[in-house]
Amino acid sequence: MASRIITAGLLLLCLSACARAQTCYVANQQANIRSKASICSGAKGSVNQGDIIKVTDSPQQECYNWGQTVVVSGGLQGTQGYTNLDAYSQTSCPGPPPNPNGPCKNTGEQCNYASDCCQPGSGPAVTCDGSPKKCSGGAIVTSSAPVP
Repeated sequence: MASRIITAGLLLLCLSACARAQTCYVANQQANIRSKASICSGAKGSVNQGDIIKVTDSPQQECYNWGQTVVVSGGLQGTQGYTNLDAYSQTSCPGPPPNPNGPCKNTGEQCNYASDCCQPGSGPAVTCDGSPKKCSGGAIVTSSAPVP
């Protein structure tokens, strides 16, 4: 019971922090997308490379945001939550900003602006600081599988 309350609390926290799906490619409710990051919920971090997710709301052609999804293959099949949709596309983002020049930058990679960096669903704000400037406090995208 306590774990359900904690999970529900995390999900509610996330729902307030996660935006509607916005991504770098055209996707719709029939699109299967190979997972590149974690579900933003109590199961955060447990979607694995190679799992397939399905976007269940209406993505826009923008970059680096979170979308409501359901896992359709893999260990978490059937799990619903919010997923980081960063950098799924093998092609450059169509623009406009935050970054029309390709996939988001992982934590530790060089950047020009904070909007270049992969955004987490919660936690510290993403920064692009230092000399040379590098992303910090962001999400890490671990897969490079193309959209099927």
